[in-house]
Amino acid sequence: MILADTSAWINHWRTPNLRFARMLANQQIVMHPFVVGELATGSLKERHKTLLGLRRMYTLRPVAHDDVLDLMEARGLFSRGVGYMDLHLLAAALANPPVRIMTDDRRFGLVVGEFGLLA
Repeated sequence: MILADTSAWINHWRTPNLRFARMLANQQIVMHPFVVGELATGSLKERHKTLLGLRRMYTLRPVAHDDVLDLMEARGLFSRGVGYMDLHLLAAALANPPVRIMTDDRRFGLVVGEFGLLA
């Protein structure tokens, strides 16, 4: 299972990514509520249909705020150029093996790679 972050979705919608499309068709892509929320703040083609489709995907449960902060402190994930939401996605993947993360964000990709979770 692959958790695609916001950057992966946006780039796929701008320039279709065959690998991403294949995984989506095979239901290998899972969702996180924060990704749906971020995507919903933007301009979406066929907005209602798109949001409905995203919300119907298998969705990981968010990890508790304190657990994300504990992960950040324990693993030195501060001052690395990744945001709080990124760390929520990382924590969700760690809590749900064998979920891996697909991202087009360079800095987040480096952090995810350190955990061996880069898709």
